[in-house]
Amino acid sequence: MIKDGGNSLLAVGEEAKKMLGRTPRGIFTVRPLKEGVIADFEVTAEMLRYFIKKVHNPNRFTRPSVVICVPSGVTEVEKRAVSEVAYKCGAGRGFLIDEPTAA
Repeated sequence: MIKDGGNSLLAVGEEAKKMLGRTPRGIFTVRPLKEGVIADFEVTAEMLRYFIKKVHNPNRFTRPSVVICVPSGVTEVEKRAVSEVAYKCGAGRGFLIDEPTAA
């Protein structure tokens, strides 16, 4: 993710990757997940909100269900954090699956 000093989201994913090394002062790269675990709760929430808005019409009354892959070694507390951030971002039901299952 690419953010400015005012915490505005400027780019996510491939778009952010293209901007690496080409950003002016005051704009920086943020990695909200480290090794599949939430490193920054608020930035992760912002990233998930971005993805949900991208694929789900915000004018609908339903919340989308999401499937999130988590590393097999994460703790129950870390899994709960992932579920909480998904719900906070507008997801309805959140299904967590282990990486080996997703592969």
